[in-house]
Amino acid sequence: MNKDTYSQKLLYTIGVIVLVSALIFLFVEAIQVMLLLFAGILAAVFLRGIASFLSSRTRVSSSTALAIVLLALIILITGGIWLLGPSISEGFNRMSQQIPTAWDHLKEELSKSDWGSSIVQSIQNVKKNFASDTDMIGRLTGVFSSTLGALVNIFIILVIGLYSAFSPDLYINGMIKLFPPRNRQRVKEVLKAMNSALKWWFVGRIASMMVIGILTAIGLWIFGIPMPVTLGIFAALLTFVPNLGPVISALPAVLFGLVISPMKGLWIVILYIGIQTLESYLITPQIQKKAVSLPPALLISTQILAGVVLGIFGLILATPLLVCIIVGIQMIYIEDTLGDEVKVLGDGHSLKS
Repeated sequence: MNKDTYSQKLLYTIGVIVLVSALIFLFVEAIQVMLLLFAGILAAVFLRGIASFLSSRTRVSSSTALAIVLLALIILITGGIWLLGPSISEGFNRMSQQIPTAWDHLKEELSKSDWGSSIVQSIQNVKKNFASDTDMIGRLTGVFSSTLGALVNIFIILVIGLYSAFSPDLYINGMIKLFPPRNRQRVKEVLKAMNSALKWWFVGRIASMMVIGILTAIGLWIFGIPMPVTLGIFAALLTFVPNLGPVISALPAVLFGLVISPMKGLWIVILYIGIQTLESYLITPQIQKKAVSLPPALLISTQILAGVVLGIFGLILATPLLVCIIVGIQMIYIEDTLGDEVKVLGDGHSLKS
């Protein structure tokens, strides 16, 4: 092989590597943008769902109802921040300050036994890998960047949601026209079914969040755990992420309970398990007579996959994404391709019914 041929092959290989790397980078960035768009669509579905309910119960137009909903949400959020914001903020600050103290106290208790000492030593060995000042500065910078990025993402989601909510037909018709004329009616039906499924999914989620938040706050107050309202709000917010969210929300309360006594920590674990059991087997089935129900194993698998591939944003949006994917499979593959009849999610509202 002469020198010129070798150089050409080397340049060709480098060019292919650069091109593939650029395509992978663009694909990853495109996924993040698509997630933002999907989150904006979810916001629009939420706003339009409430506005449609209001419009169907009154004589106002859908646009007027949407404006009323937005005004009511602004007043509600502003009033909530003004009335409850200081106490909630203080509660979260106290929680962030007390968790390290609670953990130190728990370590002291664990160190009294051999098996507890081995657990503490293992955790300390892990922490040593992240203990340098340089790492700390890097993490603080990362937190700031992440917070700023999250605020920008929220702003983008709100803008997309507002425009989509006020002019849904403009965007839906534009999407439909991307398909051949013979398929446009079917695409419209699929999009309508997805909208219905997402709307009923929101109903189920919001109802579950309220139930979990109230029951958690009451239960923690009865057991004498500090900041029950703050921990109840924390549990309600994390309930938006099914299955995994409630587990994460239980950790601070269990830690506070263990500080008081090991038996108290055990009772808090039982409390959270009891609330989840009550919500899953008694309250949720009543809600799911109207709301969307998904198979738990499929949902958990999707959440894990989305969390690994797409990060925390993907984990949050995993459930509504799964709802849309199931509707698409049911209508496009099972009905159109296989010719079988199926109760579409959002029409029957449940895969189990």
